[in-house]
Amino acid sequence: MEEYSKYKPSGIEWIGDIPYDWNIFTMRQVGHFDGSGIDKKINKNEVLVKMVNYTDIYNNKSLILDNKREYMIVSCPVEKLNKVLVKKGDLIFTPSSETVKDIGLSSVVIENLDNTVYSYHVLRYKFSEKVNINFSKYICNNYFVLNWFSKSALGTIRKILSRQDFKNTKIILPPLVKQKEIADFLDKKTLHIDNLIENITKQIKKLQEYRKSIISEAVTGKATI
Repeated sequence: MEEYSKYKPSGIEWIGDIPYDWNIFTMRQVGHFDGSGIDKKINKNEVLVKMVNYTDIYNNKSLILDNKREYMIVSCPVEKLNKVLVKKGDLIFTPSSETVKDIGLSSVVIENLDNTVYSYHVLRYKFSEKVNINFSKYICNNYFVLNWFSKSALGTIRKILSRQDFKNTKIILPPLVKQKEIADFLDKKTLHIDNLIENITKQIKKLQEYRKSIISEAVTGKATI
């Protein structure tokens, strides 16, 4: 990637300089977090809904949430439904995990999800500023922010990142046009890398099977040595 023409200090030691027209904000400055209080239960006198849960974020390589995904069916109080429906542009975070490396993982909702709420096991973040929806999936899914989440998490058996720590997290926002360019670049590159990994994994599996085969044939006299 080419370097930018002009840089400025970010004011954050572990980030260093950033392009001159980029800006750094705390997450509280450009949006807000919400919890739902919706559990994995079906209760009487409540409406049935689909629910985005922790497992929909964890190991979600695509970093997106859409209507193609199968979600858990739970119930929600009618009076609460409108407040906890998941909308296009929402970021859904994992605020806790058994290991620090899985803290703060996020996926972006790329379309309004049909009759879908989010679990109390996750946090929803809504931007108050205009952000490219495709770029938003990378805003926190990068080494710098995830490392901050890991260092800020507390707990012994289960690591937890507080709402306050989420709000104080610093993120980098380039201009909107540049956000799209970066997102398109990352989508293309990560897809290429994922395809390479898949092909190499298949090759390794074939080699492992071949290894077992030649050993079996040699020790049973099926192959001439």
